[in-house]
Amino acid sequence: MNDSNFCKMIHMKRTLCRKYKLAKNGITESGRAFDRLNEAAPGHLKTEWLAQERVAQSSRIRDPAAMDLYDINIKK
Repeated sequence: MNDSNFCKMIHMKRTLCRKYKLAKNGITESGRAFDRLNEAAPGHLKTEWLAQERVAQSSRIRDPAAMDLYDINIKK
């Protein structure tokens, strides 16, 4: 086995554990950010967005353009 590949294999556990911990913390932070955003959005808009999502998900096989709902629209 090439020494370089052996060293990569040996250090893989440490790297994967570090990345797992970072990802786990990222999930927590993302969850908190989502909760703040969810609380700030008006109820009628959330209901409308959920309805739009259901329509897009149910018709995405027949009409891929239905997924354009998820495009980001930024006004400059």
